[in-house]
Amino acid sequence: MNTQTPSIIFSVWDAEYSETTNRSSVLWIKRQLTEQHIGFLVGEGCYKGKREPCVIVHDSDTTLAFVQRFARAFKQESILRIDANNQARLEKPDGTLIKGLGNFRAVPESAARAQDAWTRLGDRFYIGTAPYSIPKLPACKGVNIHG
Repeated sequence: MNTQTPSIIFSVWDAEYSETTNRSSVLWIKRQLTEQHIGFLVGEGCYKGKREPCVIVHDSDTTLAFVQRFARAFKQESILRIDANNQARLEKPDGTLIKGLGNFRAVPESAARAQDAWTRLGDRFYIGTAPYSIPKLPACKGVNIHG
């Protein structure tokens, strides 16, 4: 059994807004997290074939309420929660389960990019590895989140 600190991965990126507005949203959420003394990492995610910055925080009652509030405000469809046993699940911002994703684990970049959903932290790629059918979509295309 792989035990880790439970985490939440979420985004404040909205496809309806410009890249400039979205970048401002990412900076704003980082300031909010810093002001609340909530530690975080910024990574890159791909969800339904679209790349976007993602934010990772430790999962606790306080951070969950914070993330859910901002996920609703930014009209996010879901947040990704990973428990202490690396089991991942997608939830709506109100906490309703959308889908269990199975074991959240590191995979080679090529395996991750073959999926329509993945997370990248540094040079490591992660996916949920439940035995469910993932639609084959074109490779993730999106914005340059580092420029």
